[in-house]
Amino acid sequence: MSLWIRSYSYWCRCRRWVATQSRIFWFFLCVFALGLILLISSAVSNKPCFSQGDRVALSVGLFGGAVVWWQGYLITRQMLLGTVVELYKEWNSVEMLKKREAAWKEDDPNPHTIEEVLEFLEKVSTLAKNGFITKQLIWDTFGWYTGRYYFYCKNTIEELRLNWTPKGDLTLYQDLEKLYPRLLRLEVEQRNEKRKARSKLLTPADIEEEYR
Repeated sequence: MSLWIRSYSYWCRCRRWVATQSRIFWFFLCVFALGLILLISSAVSNKPCFSQGDRVALSVGLFGGAVVWWQGYLITRQMLLGTVVELYKEWNSVEMLKKREAAWKEDDPNPHTIEEVLEFLEKVSTLAKNGFITKQLIWDTFGWYTGRYYFYCKNTIEELRLNWTPKGDLTLYQDLEKLYPRLLRLEVEQRNEKRKARSKLLTPADIEEEYR
């Protein structure tokens, strides 16, 4: 059982790492791998398809591409960090704290005042959908709030959709709606990785039960 838990943990980490990489990263990786295969095959072949000069040029090109990619990766990480810092400042600003306090009427969401808080969480979800921040980063920072706000505001969101249009505007908070189950699955994976052998694995239903 312990071996299975470790295997599951490694698989989850690998899958999360793959999910956080951009399409540009995979495109560059494919091009780099192709160039490396051509370079190695030419070096070991009895009848090389490239001359010595071509192999040197290809080696320099691959090295230069790797340097450019690494610089781009660092810039992207800095941009991600900057985006999250700005969102964190907005979420914890005095104005937003007042809105968050007014968003609840006793233990229930107030449909008249909670819209601005949901709009912020929708913005975070939209940034994740378009790849500006990763799902893992959201879970690490706003995951606690995102999950619980959506869980308790499901009915309120339906009411707001009907208030905006008679037939219901299903595009309202659609990114938040799509992000919620993904964050739920991510939390299940993260917490199951830390569980001891022979422990019962958590499910999304278990997480939602804790929300209640």
